Amino acid sequence: MAEASSEIKNLSSFAWSIAEILRGDFKQSEYGKVILPFVVLRRLDCILEKSKDAVLKAAETLPKGVDEATRDMILFGAAGQDIKVYNLSRFTFASLKGQDARQLHDNLVDYITKFSGNVRDIFLDKFLFTDQLKRLKDGGILWNVFERFTEINLHPDKVSNIEMGYLFEELIRRFLRNLKRDRRGELHPS
Repeated sequence: MAEASSEIKNLSSFAWSIAEILRGDFKQSEYGKVILPFVVLRRLDCILEKSKDAVLKAAETLPKGVDEATRDMILFGAAGQDIKVYNLSRFTFASLKGQDARQLHDNLVDYITKFSGNVRDIFLDKFLFTDQLKRLKDGGILWNVFERFTEINLHPDKVSNIEMGYLFEELIRRFLRNLKRDRRGELHPS
């Protein structure tokens, strides 16, 4: 357990170090609006990487006008491993990293909007992630933030679901601490 705890603290520190890129363009209390969705996005990218081609091929064979429930059942099956999420974008973190940096915003929006509805709605309606991506793009830091997240391997073989929960708890704890500091007018994270 101590080793997992150390690994989670290392992952949390790495994710938190990305907040340094956000300094100046985002308030400390807003760091979580960027880092948490990127952590989720990276985790999903790692999970879906092996089944990407199978899902895209299955999507090509769907009959026109297929209802959403049937489409989801077929594509969840193509994703395998009892995974109840899929992505129909041609992009992955690896392919996005190989793209022209000027296209990253549009390609990330494509990637996010082509998740299955159960996940897409979280990114669009709960995280309001497209708004944050636009802010990152407008600030000229989207590529830097994205590139740092490509360095994290959050595949379940490396980071278990329980460890992901601990990682989220640790990140949320840090963000809440900064939210309190912003409200008090303090300037620097600890």
